[in-house]
Amino acid sequence: RSASRGVPAVAVTASAGAHLSLDSSRQPSTGRSTSAASAASSAGVVDEELLRYAQWISSQAGLAGGLDQKLSALSRRTAAEFQRVTRDRTEHSKRLVALEELCSTRLEAAVRQATASEVAQMRAHFEDRLERELGRVSEALEGLARHMDSGSEELRHWRREADSRLQHADSRLQNATRDLEQLSTWRGELTSWRSDVDGKLSSQAWSACSTTGCPSARTSVLSQKSSCDDDAIAAAEARWETALRRERKAASDRLSASCAEITGHLNDLREELLEQRSSVKRCAEQLRASKQEAHRAQEMRDSWLEEQITGLGSAFAVQLEDKIQSVRAEVRAQAAAAAPPAAAEGARRPPAVRKPPWLKMYNPNLTPEGAEKYKEVRATIKQTGLATVCQEARCPNAGECWSSGTATVMIMGDTCTRGCRFCSVATSRTPPPPDPDEPQKVAHAVEKWGLDYIVLTMVDRDDLPDQGAAHVAATVRNLKTRDPSLRVETLVGDFQGRLELVEQLADSGMDVYAHNIETVERLQRTVRDRRAGYEQSLSVLRHAKVYRPSLVTKSSIMLGLGETEEEVHQALRDLRDVGVEIVTFGQYLQPTKRHMKVTRYVDPSEFEDWRRAGEAL
Repeated sequence: RSASRGVPAVAVTASAGAHLSLDSSRQPSTGRSTSAASAASSAGVVDEELLRYAQWISSQAGLAGGLDQKLSALSRRTAAEFQRVTRDRTEHSKRLVALEELCSTRLEAAVRQATASEVAQMRAHFEDRLERELGRVSEALEGLARHMDSGSEELRHWRREADSRLQHADSRLQNATRDLEQLSTWRGELTSWRSDVDGKLSSQAWSACSTTGCPSARTSVLSQKSSCDDDAIAAAEARWETALRRERKAASDRLSASCAEITGHLNDLREELLEQRSSVKRCAEQLRASKQEAHRAQEMRDSWLEEQITGLGSAFAVQLEDKIQSVRAEVRAQAAAAAPPAAAEGARRPPAVRKPPWLKMYNPNLTPEGAEKYKEVRATIKQTGLATVCQEARCPNAGECWSSGTATVMIMGDTCTRGCRFCSVATSRTPPPPDPDEPQKVAHAVEKWGLDYIVLTMVDRDDLPDQGAAHVAATVRNLKTRDPSLRVETLVGDFQGRLELVEQLADSGMDVYAHNIETVERLQRTVRDRRAGYEQSLSVLRHAKVYRPSLVTKSSIMLGLGETEEEVHQALRDLRDVGVEIVTFGQYLQPTKRHMKVTRYVDPSEFEDWRRAGEAL
C-alpha cells in the first residue's frame, strides 16, 4: 500500500529488518554482544529513514497545497466558463428567435417577390380570358335579346293579323246571320202571302158557287186553287231553299276558309314560338357553359396560385427548418461541451407520462364466444371493404367492441380532408370519391351482425359540394328501410357551418345526431383543424335540435390535453345551452409519436365526478 502511494521501498525494507532484529534479540544469551551491536546499527539506519520519510511527507504536503490551489483555480475557471456558456446560450436563444423572425419575414418577402410577377401574369391572363368569355356571353345575350325582340315583334304582327282575320270572320258570320234572319223574314212573308192567296181563292170560289149555285163549280175552283197554290208555293219554297242553301254554303265556305287560314297562321306562330324557345334554351345553355368555364378557369387559377405559393413556402420552410435544426444542434453541442458533468446529467429530458394500471385491459377474446364474434365482425368488415373508426383511429378498445358483435362504421372512405393533431386517420386534400354502393354494403353488414343499435361516423369531406351530407343521409335511409326498428346514431362533422346540410341530414330518419366539440374552447386551435371551431360546432348542434326537436343531440370531450376544471365546466354549460342531451368523456391516448402528447391520465373517480356534474345541469 505504501509503494502504491510513492513511499520509497527502502524504508519498508529497513523497517522489516528492524523487526527482524528485534525478533532476533529474543535468542539465547550466548550471542548477546553481537546482537546489541547490530541492533544499534539498525536503529541508526531507521532514524535516517524516518527523517527522510518525514521530509518526503512535508514535500508531499506542499505538493498537495499546490494541487488544492490549482483545483480552486480550476473550479473558478469552470464556474466562469459555465456562466459564459449560460450567457452564450441565452444569447444564442435570442439570436435563434431573431433568426426565426428574420426567416419568417424573408419567407413572406420571398413568397411575395417570387409570386408577385407570376401572380400578376396569371391574373392578367385569366382576367383577359374572363373578359373574352364575358364579352362572348354579352354578345350572346345581346343577340338573344335582339332575336327575342324580333320574335316578339313578329309575334305581335301575327297576333294583329289573326285578330283582324278573326274580326273579318266575325263580320262575315254576322252578315250570314243577318241573311238567315232575312230569309226567315221572307219565309214569314211568303207564309202570310200564301194565307192571303188562300183567302182570296176561297172567297172567289164561294162567290162563284153562290152565283152559279153549282157544287161542282165550287169543287173545280177549289181544285184549281189548290193545284195553283201548291205549285206556286212549292216553286217559291224550292227557290228560297236553294237560295238559302247557297248562302249557307257560301257562308260556311267563307268561315271554313277563314278558320283554316287562322289555324295555319296559328300553327306557324306556334312553330315560330317553339323555334324561339329552342333558340332561347340554346343561348341559355351556352351562357351556362360559359359561366361554368369561367368558374373552372377561376378555380384553376386559384388552385395554381395556391400550389405555387404552397410549393415555394414548403421549400423555404424546409430550408428554414434545416437551418434552425442545425443552429439548435450547434448550440446544444457547445452547451454540452462547456457544461460540467453535474449540469449535463441534470439536463436530461423529463420522463414520459406512463400509463396507469387502470388502462391495461384484459383480452376479451379469451372466451370462445367472444373470439368467434370477433372473427365474424372482422371477416364481414374485410368482405364488404368497409372502413371502421376502430381501425383508422387505432382505438385500444376495438377488441372489446368487436367481441360483442358491434363496430363503429366510418363511411365515405378512410381518408379525411382535415388534419387534427389528436387523430391518426389519414389526411389528403383530394381523397378518393365515395363508394356509391356503400349504403347497401353498410346495410348488409348491419343485417348480418343482427344489431338493434348502430353508430355511423364519417370523415370530413370538404372537397365535396355537399360535404358528403347526401351520402350519409342515403346510408341512414337505407338502414331504416331494411329495419325500421333499428336505432341509428350518426357522428358527423360540422359541414363548415352550412345549416341547410344539417337539415338535410336531420330529415334522413336518424335517432341520435352526434357532433363532438373534442376539447374546451381555449384548446380548439391547438387540438383541432383550423377549419373547425368551437362556436361553429355549437351552432350545428343548436340548429339540429331546433330544426327537429325529436332528435337526441350528443357530443363528446377528451380529457388529458391540458384543460382545466373550470374550462370543462364551462364547456358543459355551453353544450347544455344549445340543447345537447348526452355528453361523453374520454381519456385522450396518443396514437403515434407525431401526435399530441398526453398531459395527464385522468383517474376513474374523476369521470364519476364529471358524471354527477353533468347530471346536475
